[in-house]
Order: sequence, then structure tokens, then C-alpha cells
Amino acid sequence: MATLASRDTTGTFAESPGERELVDQRTRGFKKFALADCEDTGRERFRVGGQIGPVHYRLDPFSEVEEWKEIDLALEPCPQAGWDYQCLANGYQVYVAQKFALVGQGHYYTAQFRRGGSWLRMAPLEVAWENAAGERQVIGKPKPGIEPVIDNEADTCTWPDAFGPGLSFRYNLAPDHFYKTVIVERADALPKPTIDRAGLRLTVVMALAWSRDAGPEGFAVGRRVEEFDETADPDLPPHEEVRNPGLYPHVRKRDGRQAFWIAEPKAWDSYDPGEEDEPEAQVPHRWPVAMRLRRHGAQVFAALSLDARVLREATFPVFIDTDIPEEQVGASSDDAGVVTSSNNWVITDTYVMLNRAAGTNHYGARFTTVPIPSGATIDSAAMSACVYGTNHDSPNFTMYGNDVADAATFATSSDTPDGRAKTTATMVDARTDIGAGFQSLPDMTDIVQEIIDNGGWASGNALAFITYNGSSPPGSCIVKTYDDASTYAAKFNCSYTAGGGAAGNYFRNTRLRNFRCSPKG
Repeated sequence: MATLASRDTTGTFAESPGERELVDQRTRGFKKFALADCEDTGRERFRVGGQIGPVHYRLDPFSEVEEWKEIDLALEPCPQAGWDYQCLANGYQVYVAQKFALVGQGHYYTAQFRRGGSWLRMAPLEVAWENAAGERQVIGKPKPGIEPVIDNEADTCTWPDAFGPGLSFRYNLAPDHFYKTVIVERADALPKPTIDRAGLRLTVVMALAWSRDAGPEGFAVGRRVEEFDETADPDLPPHEEVRNPGLYPHVRKRDGRQAFWIAEPKAWDSYDPGEEDEPEAQVPHRWPVAMRLRRHGAQVFAALSLDARVLREATFPVFIDTDIPEEQVGASSDDAGVVTSSNNWVITDTYVMLNRAAGTNHYGARFTTVPIPSGATIDSAAMSACVYGTNHDSPNFTMYGNDVADAATFATSSDTPDGRAKTTATMVDARTDIGAGFQSLPDMTDIVQEIIDNGGWASGNALAFITYNGSSPPGSCIVKTYDDASTYAAKFNCSYTAGGGAAGNYFRNTRLRNFRCSPKG
């Protein structure tokens, strides 16, 4: 099994000599290791290692007692009738079919997402041009006979040229969300429109079906939409339509729980900002995608439309997707960036700048379910971040902690770096040419200690850190994010000595205070 923990290259999740993982003390995002007791006090010492996003799962996502197991996102051959591949070792389960095998439902490149017993089935139907007058020009439909490319390092299943040359289709697995993507590999993959260009949009049409026990509120109410009809025409006038439904849940009827969510669709390209670009150009290219949820009889379709004008200046490949998060707020919003101090957080798709050569910007990283108890003495603490490349590998920032007992996730409105309480303790990083890939940032012990000493801190709470752009020396540093791939998520490592009474045998009954142990090693 290639679990997320085993694929980590930083050592965050591996037992080092003298360590022992406490499996019963795992949390969703962290492992905990017992170290040798402190020689001076006999107090117990531990190391916790975690990342942005989960590394462990429960088959029943609503259970409070099921043990945490290691996530493995690999797609493996599936013995279940009707499916070709499966991923089961996660908080949600996925089944994928080259062609769905049920008679009359044989859409190509079908997938089923299942969580807590409820499921959503999907399949791509077409890519088309649409305009403001309602005219349509079909660009391509899924072509049969294309074998999928399974990449269990990138956690993807891709059908190259699924809609024609240069138009591919992909399913992507992440620890807490599943998303499908249409990839426009190059500009000439899209034919010139033969319809009027006023209001021209590039549209992706998907077929949807879901289990009767959990549907969206206010749509297809009382309708059973559990089966595909491969003869259904998605262009027929809908009996029911919702435009731009936003982020919405599928709610289980039996208990009112939110089985899973459907996120707003989005699009982005392959733009790589230059180190000396103007500030307004030093941000990723991402664009909103309009969504229409349509029902004709028992068939449901989703139409995802991108303004064609953005393609004129896009850096190909271009990606269009919508995803299925497990929860309303997930790890996507646990790393974020701000381009200027007056702007709100931007929830990034693939990378974020810790700092840049000119202007002001910020990076935010939040770690949840941190198993450090109140009263602990922090012996060492540090983050590791995955540097984008050697042309952007010169950090120049000051980092603060968000000085609250339980940090909130980053939001795109009413949330600015200056609006958050900051620790007095800081960490400064002014290195140059540190290299690409995972790099350790300087020690953050004092920042973490200040937050742990906050009166409301409790084990399992969330820690957040924020960078402020430095002034000298110039440079820029870009790091990959959780949304690029879960394996690129920032990591957090911390060793601490337990507070309170001593735990070692010699000092078991001795009450000691104000001792600090040296960091391990």
C-alpha cells in the first residue's frame, strides 16, 4: 500500500530511531510519537507530525469511536460488477468504469463517489460552444476505446483526447475531495466557432445521478434520479433548472446529515509568474465557471460554462472542473495567499507566494486536529513547504502565529491578515536559493509556545501561521499547495514535553515546574 504517510518525503510521518507511533492517538491530520522521557524531570516527551489536509480516515465519517486508518488513494482493479477500478481506503470511496456496464446506462468514463453510504454518479457527455442567443456547436463527445492512464503518484485517472485531439478528461483523487477535470491541452484543440461569438462560452456537460437517500435541497425533490439513460438528450428543454447553485450539500433524509457537498466550478491555466513580473501579474490565472443544474424527467445534467474571452490570453493547458468535497470547509481553504495587504485571502489552486521581489503579499497555512495538550512545553517546532522551483526559491518574510486558541480557516471575504490576532513571537526567513522541493523553514518554537499558552488552547485545535513580505534582500518564494496535490501540502513537526506532574518512573510522584528540556537530537 502506498499510503499518504508512506509517500511523504520529509520524514514527518515516519518513526525515527527511539520513536514509537501511538496509533490510538492519531487524529485526522496528525500522527503522534512517544519519545524517551525527559532526563531532567522524567516527564513524557512526544513528537507530533501532520500536514494541511487529512492523512487518516474513518469509513464512517460520522463516527467518533472508529479508529483512524491510513489513507491510500491508489486506484486498483475492481472485482465489483460494472466497475473497472476502485479506491476504498479513504473517507470516501470511488469506483470508475471505462464504460458503465448496466444495460441502457452505458456512458463512457463513469465514476461514482460514495460517502457514508450515499453516492453520486457522473459521466462526461460533451464539450461545446454556446452563445448568448442560445446557439450551440458541439466540439466533441467521449470517444470509445480510449484506455485510461492510471497515475497512482498523482492520484489521477486520465483519458487522453477523450473528446478529440487535445481535449482530455480526468478524475482526480484528494484526501477530502474528488474532482473531475476537462483539460484543453492547447489552443488549437478548440475549433473556431461557427456560431455568433456574442456571449461565447466553452461548456462542459456532465450526466449526474444520485442515491435516493441523499439529494440536494430544493432540486429534484421527490424524483428518483438514480439511473442514467444513455439515449437521453441533454439539450432538451429542462423540466427544472437551477443556475449557479453555489456550494451546496446532499443531505441524508434519514438523519439530516450532510453526506457531501458540490463545490462551485472553476477554471485555471498553466501560467507560471515571472520573478520580475509586475505585482498584478504575479498571481495565478483562475476564472469563475457558471453552472446550470438541469433535470429533464429522471435525467440530471450539469452544464459548466467558461467565458471564451479568457482563453485568448491563457497559458495552455487550461483546466475546467468542479469537485465534491466531503465537508463544506475543507483543506482547500487551509492554505491561502494575499497579493496586497488590502485584499482578502485567495484560496489558491496550485501555488501561493510566501513573498515576492516587489509589493506586499501574505501566505497563510492552517493545521487542524493538532494533538498537543494544554500546558505542554514546546521543545522544537518547524514547518516544511514544497518550493515551486529554483527560479522562486529565495524566502524573504516574517512569520507570525494567529494568536487564538483555535484558528479559523481562511476565507475569501471579511478575513485579512491584519484582521487576525498575531503572536508577539515571530520567525524571519531571509535565505536565498534554498532549492526546489520540500524545504524546512526556520524554527517556530516560540510562536507555537505562545499559542499553546493561550488560555483556551486544547488538544485537537487548529494552528495557523501568516507570513508578511520582507523588504531586504529582494527575492521571491513560491510554494505548492494542497490543491496542487495532497503530497505537496505543507507539513508541521513539533516535539514537546508534557506539562503537569512528572510521568517518568523515578519522578512519578514528584511535582515539578519550570523545567524545559532540550530538543531531541
